[in-house]
Amino acid sequence: IISLGLFVFILSIILKIGIIVKADSDNISTVVSNAQAPNITYISQVQNKGWLTNVSNGETSGTTGEALRLEGIKISLGTLPKGLSGNISYSANVQGSGWQKEVSDGALAGTTGKGLRLEGIRIRLVGEISKLYSVYYRTHVQGKGWTNYVKDNEISGAVGESLRVEAIQIKLCQKVTDQNVSTTQLTNEIDQSLTPTQRWINSI
Repeated sequence: IISLGLFVFILSIILKIGIIVKADSDNISTVVSNAQAPNITYISQVQNKGWLTNVSNGETSGTTGEALRLEGIKISLGTLPKGLSGNISYSANVQGSGWQKEVSDGALAGTTGKGLRLEGIRIRLVGEISKLYSVYYRTHVQGKGWTNYVKDNEISGAVGESLRVEAIQIKLCQKVTDQNVSTTQLTNEIDQSLTPTQRWINSI
């Protein structure tokens, strides 16, 4: 049996810990609410074209309507808001060799100079940023067109179907808490954040 004084002392410590944890959580939430989503930038290696220029935040990297394969990709996060840490990791499924080892922050996923197509990709956020944002992405696949958006390490592409990925779009969004939101709704919402010209390009 502990004394009343010791009980009060232990209780005060527990309350202080709870306040500190809540304050830290509130600080992270404030960082997010006061800042836009960090930029996400990506660049693709395309058959017969080599490396294209960098694009970002939902824009198309790759080609559509030209029957050209995506061969490699590099993905990077821009500067994170102060107080928020993390990075981006991703893995490519490559013709003839399957899933490669996961890479991060601007490293090459896929191949160059080997004439091999990307058949799928998985992308995820790592660290504090993953608690506040999701990474959404979709691919343009040979014979199928644009897939629905997937998120947070789900597979996009046509793994096991011997079809080439031709283009990709990637965007960060704050975490969705409504479990009834469909991927079609998310696709529409993300498209609405693009310019009319970008939306027209995406429809091809």
